[in-house]
Amino acid sequence: MKTGFPRYLVCLIGLALTIPGCAGPSAPSAVTTVPQDVASEASLGATPLVTPARLVTTFPLESGTFTLTLRAVDGTAGTVTGTYTGRAVAAVPGNTTAALDLHISGTTGVGSAVTGLRADGTGSFVDEGSFTLSLAIASSTSKILDGLKVNFRGTSRLSCSASHQIVVMQHGTQSTPKFVEITIDLQHQVGFGGC
Repeated sequence: MKTGFPRYLVCLIGLALTIPGCAGPSAPSAVTTVPQDVASEASLGATPLVTPARLVTTFPLESGTFTLTLRAVDGTAGTVTGTYTGRAVAAVPGNTTAALDLHISGTTGVGSAVTGLRADGTGSFVDEGSFTLSLAIASSTSKILDGLKVNFRGTSRLSCSASHQIVVMQHGTQSTPKFVEITIDLQHQVGFGGC
């Protein structure tokens, strides 16, 4: 098991701290020094923080797309596709957490009963490695789907877009008593980072 942060994540955090210092007085400061008790209460929407023992940086997750695939025990299947944005908060030392704002754009089969999704996670949302994603499903027509909570485990890998943005591709799986297999595939660009 890896310990610490990968070099490129440390470089991204360093870049997020360095660029605002070079931007001049017209750019807002990306780093604020605050007491430890304020930093421990930082929300996902908070500005990056530096404390004597901890560095916290927020990365926007942009241009996200997802596909949720459902395969029920009775053999029925379906998909839910859409877009998302979000934020990942990386703490050194500590974990990376993420909150995603998912928007459904298409459904098929059993996925047609899904009317809403809510997701948050931990792990590799801005780098390579493992992640977990907690997904809450809402449905106005299916008692089996409405209120279903799925905790995906998966892996993330990186690539570079044509516009030199870091692209994170994630694949997670899970099963439940009513569904033999549920998979989710996500892809987003990491703000504040280039490759």
